[in-house]
Amino acid sequence: MEIFQTIWTALTTPNELLAKIMLIPLAFLEAFVSMLFFTTVLNIQTSKKQKINYVLCLGTLTNFINLIIPNPFIKFLLNTILWPIFVILFLKTSILKGILSEVFALILSLCLELLVTNFLQIAFNVKHETIIATPLLRCSFALLINITTFILAITIKRFKLTLK
Repeated sequence: MEIFQTIWTALTTPNELLAKIMLIPLAFLEAFVSMLFFTTVLNIQTSKKQKINYVLCLGTLTNFINLIIPNPFIKFLLNTILWPIFVILFLKTSILKGILSEVFALILSLCLELLVTNFLQIAFNVKHETIIATPLLRCSFALLINITTFILAITIKRFKLTLK
């Protein structure tokens, strides 16, 4: 029983290293969900092999950048530059669709992060720094955003709301 208490304590107290480690599989999930969203919105036709290669490469590179580079601005800049390049190379699409894929996914992600952060701050009086540093909150935060993006992508696909 004491081992469960130790695990719970580790997950619910601020620990940035554990939070980063727990986010490793979520990078692959985020790459997949973002890809599903922008391929649906932009009507990009892809094969299963292209999707797998894109998710594996982008997830691996994102994890590598997050573990190696400490500065969040540089991480954002690298991801922003590499994302459209990966879309163009792996999903075989135009430069415009590569850039738009990043713009749509980032706008959606930023809006959802703002909404969820504000909700947590108002409802539970939790500061943004606490969300980022606490492993359980950070993973829950990331999962909530990814689930919302996934539901939105499925809804867009169902109602055929794509850009030509």
